[in-house]
Amino acid sequence: MTSTPVEVARRWFEEMWNHGRAELIPELLAADAPIYDVGAPGDVRRGPEGFRPTYEKLRGAFPDIQFTIEEIISERDIVPNRSSGYEWVKGELKNQEWVSPSYNSTADGALYFNILDLAKWDAALYTEKLLKKASLDRMWTVFPLNDGKLNRDGYGFAWRIGKTNGHTLIEHGGAWQGFSTHIARYVDDALSVVVLANLDSGHAHPGKIAHDVAGLYDSALIPSKP
Repeated sequence: MTSTPVEVARRWFEEMWNHGRAELIPELLAADAPIYDVGAPGDVRRGPEGFRPTYEKLRGAFPDIQFTIEEIISERDIVPNRSSGYEWVKGELKNQEWVSPSYNSTADGALYFNILDLAKWDAALYTEKLLKKASLDRMWTVFPLNDGKLNRDGYGFAWRIGKTNGHTLIEHGGAWQGFSTHIARYVDDALSVVVLANLDSGHAHPGKIAHDVAGLYDSALIPSKP
């Protein structure tokens, strides 16, 4: 049996996904692990049998899928030049609050990347290497709510879609453990601005920085004053 979390993570990608070894699912996945399928909102399954349909669906859609592990996150390791996250509390800079390592096990807050990684990802979104154009167009479409009205946040599928002085802007931000980020893609202008900050979003304001940088590049993208 695999013992350490690092070993589990490595075998999950290198053996189960890269080599299609579905028989490893019961060994690597906890019996009560919740499984959320984006294709079935609200449907929560559990354990290996609950995960198997999702696995087979993804393997069917991407039969040649391959994952390359650059690094496995370990907060205990001493990593040269790794940034720490901070928060501004009552006029003082503080280390970010402690978070259980078990929280840092999903992609919504536990990815390590740098600006070059995001540049590659952004470049791929201008092609059909990741998804077909039809899928990208759907992802970047503001979807209506149950009452038929478009949601006020301009939200598509994990992106906010809007306009800056008539220029299409597709963007999103994030924050976790004293870090905050923002990516602003001005697709009409083939311009993308990414901001990575190691300060809480309430004080770093990465979205504002991204918009202001875009305005410095092209005055037509200077945000209108509220």
